[in-house]
Amino acid sequence: MTVDIVGLVYAGVVAAGGIMGYVKAGSIPSLAAGLVFGGALTYGAHQMSMQPPNYVPQLVTSSVLAGVMGYRFYNSGKLMPAGVVCILSVGIIVKIALGAAGVLPGWLGGVSDKTSGNMTSSLPHTSTVPNLVSTTEK
Repeated sequence: MTVDIVGLVYAGVVAAGGIMGYVKAGSIPSLAAGLVFGGALTYGAHQMSMQPPNYVPQLVTSSVLAGVMGYRFYNSGKLMPAGVVCILSVGIIVKIALGAAGVLPGWLGGVSDKTSGNMTSSLPHTSTVPNLVSTTEK
């Protein structure tokens, strides 16, 4: 089992951002949102660490955060915190997509073959190479 370290760091940043919003501005909604989303992302990172990985919790949570914070960034123009969280969320979505495609190494979220450690795609593989060797004798 490979631990999704990137996902856990992302979850920690989101939770810490909610705590900082509460400490600096006294914002209870920021605290609640940060802890709820941070908890959901921690669960998602745990699910990504399973064999086979479950992308859904982390992908859904990151997509919601990217949408909400992207909208807030668009309206306010402030990079902190909305723009940063939106950029991080889109980065995690890209990481999930590349990991599912088998492009990333296992330690970064790629899908690895459990027995050999070789990188594989989670999609079924079909060969496009024609069979040029005849198995019948003349």
